Amino acid sequence: MKKTYFMLAFVFLATSFGCVLMLNQASAWTEPIKSPPAGNVEPPLNISVNKQIKQGSLGLMGADPGSGYSLAIKQSVYGGIKVNNSDQSISTFMGMPKFSFYSNIKKDASIGFNTEIYSSNSTGVRAMNYATTGVGAFIYSGATGAYIFGSDLGASVGSNSTGLSIQAKEKGLTSILVNSSNRKRSETSLTYFDNGQPIGLRAANLNSHQQVTSYTELGKTDVGLKAYGKQLAAHFEGNVYVNGGLTVQSGCSGCGDLAEALTMAQRVDAGEIVATNQQLELIKATKRSATVIGVVSTSPSMTLNDAQYVNGQPVALAGIVPVKVNTENGPINPGDWVTASSTAGVGMKAVDPATVVGKALQGLARGEGQVKIFVDLGWFSGSTCEK
Repeated sequence: MKKTYFMLAFVFLATSFGCVLMLNQASAWTEPIKSPPAGNVEPPLNISVNKQIKQGSLGLMGADPGSGYSLAIKQSVYGGIKVNNSDQSISTFMGMPKFSFYSNIKKDASIGFNTEIYSSNSTGVRAMNYATTGVGAFIYSGATGAYIFGSDLGASVGSNSTGLSIQAKEKGLTSILVNSSNRKRSETSLTYFDNGQPIGLRAANLNSHQQVTSYTELGKTDVGLKAYGKQLAAHFEGNVYVNGGLTVQSGCSGCGDLAEALTMAQRVDAGEIVATNQQLELIKATKRSATVIGVVSTSPSMTLNDAQYVNGQPVALAGIVPVKVNTENGPINPGDWVTASSTAGVGMKAVDPATVVGKALQGLARGEGQVKIFVDLGWFSGSTCEK
């Protein structure tokens, strides 16, 4: 009796173990018994959490990969492949009816498409459209449309028709150069708007304190070219031809003059009356000087030679300039001729015969000061003859 009971228990345990084993095999990956399609097994092929490794190509949705493709997917209603991240904030679609690749992102600080290549002569992204219509690459953003960085070349654009077409409400294209400390040193913008005024191109250079040291504007409203430079607004190598009027505005309020720069034998300053030595170098003039040539210009409208060379100062040839004067010969009234006084570099009213540098346009009642004169270098024969 005991033996019979033991045998029944053994049969029951064996049967239970076999059923469990069969259920486990049914839940695992089942290989076809022979080549598809005749050997296909009924779905699901794999319902376990174990990884699946398949040798050979795979066709989905009835597509035949043949020998040329690892994976072939027949077009479905919405797309070939859809991938969602865990919180559903990033979705990627491939093989859609309208898009070959589509990324839908609802997560901050994300990247829609990223490719990294570490091999030489490679291309990160290549977009080509061989049709006569359409766009090769279209980029839109509520902020920056595209950011391009290259350690050698940022971007190269070539075309048989339009190389680059840009539409923007503020800046069409901006190029910014930075130094090793990542501080802006220069900025160039195309189709730039400045206070509502359209500018075709604006290029600005900055110093280490982010202050503009020079800029150039092309195609501004009614202005072909506008340039500013802390030292020189423009520098030309070669002849300059101007077809039309030339207006030159000086930095001196109420004056403008034509000047020529000469080397200094001693330090002479703007507004001082000067003479020359035998080497044609500038010295401060007095009433005893025989080679008085004029007044050092404060801010010439035009200089015939380079006034920036070392140890040089511009001397006014014509126009209106400020000049240092005193009342050594009495008060100066508008219309009086101005000559050198006994104080080096300072002028006075001409009374006796002398070389004069110009006619006073302003007066000085007493002491020492500065008046504007109209430059007119010549000989004054004395107040008696003048009357």
